[in-house]
Amino acid sequence: MPKVDYQTLDVTLLFAVTRLGLPSGVTVTLTLADISRADAPAITLAEQTLLAGPEIGFDFNLRYDSRMVDERMTYALMARIVHEDNLLLLNTSSCIVKLDGTQNEVTMNLDHP
Repeated sequence: MPKVDYQTLDVTLLFAVTRLGLPSGVTVTLTLADISRADAPAITLAEQTLLAGPEIGFDFNLRYDSRMVDERMTYALMARIVHEDNLLLLNTSSCIVKLDGTQNEVTMNLDHP
């Protein structure tokens, strides 16, 4: 069995803070997916979820298996912040990432849906 070759994307999630801020106990989910296939669901390469309090931003070290990467495909990050099944924030524009080793740091801006 081939050895797993993990690579890491350092991802910072930023968003405008409302006057009330985020409630405690939000769920923050970051997903790395292959979005290449038209009319087909994205294929998840990595996903990380954390429970958080009223922070202003979040930092992730998202690990993925580089053996799953095909340089012909397109990969994107997707982020969501949810509280009690209510979607509070998400990335509203595509965040395409290069997984060829040239891009290790990504900053994403989240907005209200």
